[in-house]
Amino acid sequence: MADAHQDRVAACLHASSHQTYCLLSCILQVVTDVGGSTQLWEWNPAVMGAAVEQHNVILRGLLEQHGGHEVRTDGDSFTLAFHDAADAVAYCIQVLWVVAGVCGLHCTALSCPFI
Repeated sequence: MADAHQDRVAACLHASSHQTYCLLSCILQVVTDVGGSTQLWEWNPAVMGAAVEQHNVILRGLLEQHGGHEVRTDGDSFTLAFHDAADAVAYCIQVLWVVAGVCGLHCTALSCPFI
């Protein structure tokens, strides 16, 4: 899957007259952030440190199977790049399901508090 995405990006980079348009249409950016993290760090730095480590493992662990790339991190925020909108959406949904499972929240196909 990743090779197909790399081929599409390479094709975009080599496009002559429409290079800027093609680059914009080939790369989708996803930005994540843990809501309320400042208060959580103040509440319990040790617990939050462990939680952020687990958060990072989850986000990074699912990237490759969805053709995503880590662009940058800042605290608990990630900036990610995808070549396909469907891959980006599938990644986000899977991250939410995994995080919900780790947190012990029970989601059904029709009802998930994160979606």
